Amino acid sequence: MEKRGQSTMAVAVLIIAMLVFIIIYILSLPPEDRERLLNMTDDTERKTIRITVEVDEFFFDPDEITVDKRDRVIITFVNVGERDLECEIPEFDEETGIIESDEIGKVDFIANKRGTFTFFCSVEGRSGKVRGVLEVE
Repeated sequence: MEKRGQSTMAVAVLIIAMLVFIIIYILSLPPEDRERLLNMTDDTERKTIRITVEVDEFFFDPDEITVDKRDRVIITFVNVGERDLECEIPEFDEETGIIESDEIGKVDFIANKRGTFTFFCSVEGRSGKVRGVLEVE
């Protein structure tokens, strides 16, 4: 009878050790991987957000954009100014390339990190002075 109790105790200790190892492993993962592993996020919740932004040498309209983390974001920049320009969102490694007057440029990305990010226009002589804010909640 004593042997049975000892083997049950050994199995219990082994199970506890495995659970501790699993918890340590999960906690050591980056947050995005941990959420995916624990199925805390549902990719079916991903939305596609389409936004049109008018831009010229002096403004963005709108100059504030708010989206949710995991959203697919498609921003169409319409150049309503007279000079060629280029719009950039460096934190998501996105840029439109040169947009001529009365033309459009697009960026398309997954908002995979939360925070407040700047998007800006680079125009000769005004590079980075025209700015907008992208808020990812």
